[in-house]
Amino acid sequence: METAQDRTIPVCFSLDNLNIIKEFAKTRGMVSYEQAVEELIKNLEKE
Repeated sequence: METAQDRTIPVCFSLDNLNIIKEFAKTRGMVSYEQAVEELIKNLEKE
């Protein structure tokens, strides 16, 4: 399983999108928005 440190391509978001991701993380009890980004990427990989 890859982690954010293992990724070679940076992931960039607009300020609005970053705020949405932060809220997503907060509502799911995650410590940081980076955890939400990892979860979203994992879900995309499953598709």
